[in-house]
Amino acid sequence: MTAQALAALVAQYQAGLDAELTLLTRLEEIAGRQHHAGNANDLDSFHLAADERDRVMEGLLAIEHGLMPVRKTIMEHRSALAGGTAFESVAALHRHTAQRVAAIVASMRSSLPVRLAIVRLA
Repeated sequence: MTAQALAALVAQYQAGLDAELTLLTRLEEIAGRQHHAGNANDLDSFHLAADERDRVMEGLLAIEHGLMPVRKTIMEHRSALAGGTAFESVAALHRHTAQRVAAIVASMRSSLPVRLAIVRLA
């Protein structure tokens, strides 16, 4: 694979990660609204937020599905890319995205009892 083709893949991967981060920010905002609605026993707002969360998750999954082959190809050529500014930047962005996902998953786990209680009330 040419250096130019690898650079294009790195740029494509970065764009995908940027899109994921945008959706993760929306997901965090939705989780906050859903948590607030759950604490206030506002079933309508809770369910609206849950529906919006589902749509955002679908978007995240679609982006991630599209990035899988790009990430695989980048990893196969990592030695040729290592040390390059663009590669190092996208690797840092990848780590940051993974940390955000882990934080969101932890937050969702901590709010699970509230969400289960709301579902039982519905």
